[in-house]
Amino acid sequence: EYRRQRQMCIRDSGRRAEKVKEIFLKYGFEQVYKKDMDEPVGNGFYLTMSYPKYDGNDLMLELLRYGISTITLKSTGSVRHEGLRVCISFIGLEKMPTLENKLQKFMEDHK
Repeated sequence: EYRRQRQMCIRDSGRRAEKVKEIFLKYGFEQVYKKDMDEPVGNGFYLTMSYPKYDGNDLMLELLRYGISTITLKSTGSVRHEGLRVCISFIGLEKMPTLENKLQKFMEDHK
């Protein structure tokens, strides 16, 4: 039973991560880490995203103004400082329209 529940949780997380990634990319963000070693990065519990002309710290602070909480890649020990780590653990499918509205507004305000 535990194994089945864990697999369902992982599948659900993957679906949510794919949707979150799709929304971020739609509104001008770019995926920072696309590969892990030589393999494509899977859709797991977090994504790494950047936005043109922003370093991670400035982008994190700016997204907070839109109600989107993230952490900088630098704070996770990454050598890449232009991006953010976006945790998808608490973003349910029912919250995707809200996320999309916030990122659309962010993009409109930062053209």
